[in-house]
Amino acid sequence: MRAIFGSFVMILGAGVFASPVWGQGRAEQDARWQQAVDLSTAEDYPGAAAVYRQLFSDYPKCQLAALRVAINEQKAGNSAGAAISFSAANAVDPHGYWAEVGLYHEAEFHISQGDTAQAQACLQQLEERFPESRWCARARAAVGMAVLNLPNNQSENTATTGQDNAAEIAVIEATLAHENEAWEAFRQANMSRGQGQDNQRLAALHQVTRRFPNACASLEARKSRGYLLIRNQRLSEAAAEFAALVDDLSYSSPNSRIRYDAEYRLAAIDHALGNKQEALARYAGLAESASDSQIVSQAATQAAGLQLERTQAKLTGQKTVVAEDWSKVRAYAARVHSCGADRTADKARADLLVMESYCWEGRSEDAVAAGESFLQVYDAEEHKQDTATVCFFAGEEYLKMSDYESALRHFHKAIALYEGESEIWKGMDHLPRSYYRVWEVMRMSKADEAEITVAAQALLSRFPNSEYAKPVSEWLRSKEEISYGL
Repeated sequence: MRAIFGSFVMILGAGVFASPVWGQGRAEQDARWQQAVDLSTAEDYPGAAAVYRQLFSDYPKCQLAALRVAINEQKAGNSAGAAISFSAANAVDPHGYWAEVGLYHEAEFHISQGDTAQAQACLQQLEERFPESRWCARARAAVGMAVLNLPNNQSENTATTGQDNAAEIAVIEATLAHENEAWEAFRQANMSRGQGQDNQRLAALHQVTRRFPNACASLEARKSRGYLLIRNQRLSEAAAEFAALVDDLSYSSPNSRIRYDAEYRLAAIDHALGNKQEALARYAGLAESASDSQIVSQAATQAAGLQLERTQAKLTGQKTVVAEDWSKVRAYAARVHSCGADRTADKARADLLVMESYCWEGRSEDAVAAGESFLQVYDAEEHKQDTATVCFFAGEEYLKMSDYESALRHFHKAIALYEGESEIWKGMDHLPRSYYRVWEVMRMSKADEAEITVAAQALLSRFPNSEYAKPVSEWLRSKEEISYGL
């Protein structure tokens, strides 16, 4: 059995640039979403809050729905309800995109209620989790202005107080203007997105970091540079960019989203460069200790796959493999399920890795049980690649158990999912081998000769140059020779 992990876990692919908002899409496709938008536009804030609350109840991972409950309750004058709803929105995904937006709006809400201490607490969370966010600069300005207006900042000498406050206000306004200028420079730097313009964009992003070294936008520019360097296969330079981010944020914002992301990219680069021990250590560290559930889910999935890959290599290299080697794969996979992230793709991949670990360990019954469970839990079309792989391995294990009927059923399903395609995983041979297994199992189970012939012809038609074509061709030739009495 050949290892497949290295070919199917995305290390540095297209998903590097994606930042999906988990749970939002499905809620926005609900007809009630537009109803809530319309109610809010018409200033029926209680009505809008009620509909968004229903949506949040039905889509509990939709952070935007939770946030809009809070905002509409605030506009409706329901302060107590707004306070509870802001906390609920933040709790959905403390490191999610809408969390940073929500923390800013929550700070503004507390300022409107005269609760500057709570506003400062929101700002502190923003700075700890999202130091790269433009909402940090806006929240600092809003909280700074609120603090200046506190009664204990007013002295008996009103003239002196006025002068001091004016100076402080000027500093706050200048700082915010500087941040806004940095974000505009960042936006301009990202306008060069045409083919062959990455070097121009890299240079422009570098200028942002030089002109605005302490601005939030500078952190975002450094991250963007790292992504672009990855895209251009300049991995050593990308690693240096991300390593610097990790070092710079390790003290000030160790639990920030951007630091976790940089650490994850470093692991991925190590993995791509073949530094598997270092990559596994980074993935495992994030899986065990990161407070961002999305990063934990991704890192644990990668750790499970890399642990399986390393154990496979030990086994094929005739090195000692102990039970703990396999149990680590399953422990990382279990972490994917327990971390609380709404990432079904990671869960499906983790469950596939668990099944494959049983295959390699020689536990056929556990492997097919894991496979059948997978097929019951996950939608075949949504998780087509993983489902076809599960079917392939299930077919292999059922064949070892001499359960020919089950083996055929699973090989046929793998073939059906990839009808007309060349392979399930690039560089692997699961699809032609599935065709071969159908032919082989039919012969072993003494199926009708005509059906065996159809299976043989299907393989030769689809994969005439595969390594499996030769024995099938020879079998057909021998049949013809017998039929002609040769």
